[in-house]
Amino acid sequence: MKVNNTLDALLNAGFTRRYAERYLSCLEDENCNPAFDKDLREWAHAHGLFAESVTNWELTDANYMDYLSDYEWHKLWPINDWQRIWVNDKMTLKYMLNGTKWEKLCPEYYFYMSSNGLRQLIDNPYRDKQEVDTLIMLLKDKGKLACKPNNGSLSEGFFEMSYDNGVFLVNGVEKTESEIKQFVMHNKNYIYTEFLFPNNQFAKISSKIHTLRVVTMNVHGNDPIIVGGSSIRYSSSDKEGANLIHFDSKTDLNSYNIYSYLDMNTGDAGKSLMINPTTRKEISVNPQTGAYMGDIKVEYIDELRAAIIEIAQYFFGVEWMGFDLCMSNNGFKIMEINTHPGVLSAQLFQSLYSDSRVESYLKGKLSKINELSKNKRMQRNALQR
Repeated sequence: MKVNNTLDALLNAGFTRRYAERYLSCLEDENCNPAFDKDLREWAHAHGLFAESVTNWELTDANYMDYLSDYEWHKLWPINDWQRIWVNDKMTLKYMLNGTKWEKLCPEYYFYMSSNGLRQLIDNPYRDKQEVDTLIMLLKDKGKLACKPNNGSLSEGFFEMSYDNGVFLVNGVEKTESEIKQFVMHNKNYIYTEFLFPNNQFAKISSKIHTLRVVTMNVHGNDPIIVGGSSIRYSSSDKEGANLIHFDSKTDLNSYNIYSYLDMNTGDAGKSLMINPTTRKEISVNPQTGAYMGDIKVEYIDELRAAIIEIAQYFFGVEWMGFDLCMSNNGFKIMEINTHPGVLSAQLFQSLYSDSRVESYLKGKLSKINELSKNKRMQRNALQR
């Protein structure tokens, strides 16, 4: 497959403008990064792939057609219909699951900083009190809070707020109480939630929280399946709670992300990888902590698998979802559900096209986009959310 990487060509092919521009921006980042081999990069871009995908999926002329390409994945957005709003941000997901049998799978949500000021959420222990002083009181009580954008991604904008023996910290930097209040007031659309710690088993690998990424497909609303290639992502960041390094043209390529394959049938971790845009390396120990990674087994995997399938069916109108979960010291927790989860990690350990059901679904979606009339394509180009 050869592609034309111009904005006009992408829009004419049925991309939304939003994701066409995002796709072209990623290509430009790679074009500006001297770390990439020029021939590899040019071959990748001509075939609808990012150079980092070629490296991390180990693609060649012989096998690249067996993988969903970056071009195709960006073209597919939005793969879901309007019901994606049910889970598109963290707070909506929390309220959608509140009152259900799965509500305990969500972390506690305490406050939201709206454009109109601080607002209490359903787990605020100080009922009907929602001043910044109340949040400060909660921080002193809990010791740590997670502060993150309501609809952010890639761990961008995450802050760890902590209090110990009279000292306030934000991402490890000491703050006065007045500075904490200013921080809260200046960060709109942020939520303040329970800070998650890994359970004993995962804490041996890293003291920072990990992410279990599980993707579901639910074509008809009542037949959800877990798509293969689930993974465990370990923290490789130097700050709590942000366990993903986001790469761009200015990134130090000594940085890396750490993944292990997760067998959702047995709960066993498999092959582990240390990756960045130009390198894929198989590892057996966590390069930050030196801990052996091969003994990880997710406990109660049958219960987790059943809950994921049930929730996928509960959100019957969302055909494709990426669950981000963890094994906390208080059981499984759903950190968020993405309706267009990143395709890089989804194909690190096996291609999405290795399952014929998934291949048929994705290629069917692409065919429908290709068949759109000019007017329908223009309407699709304009989609923003």
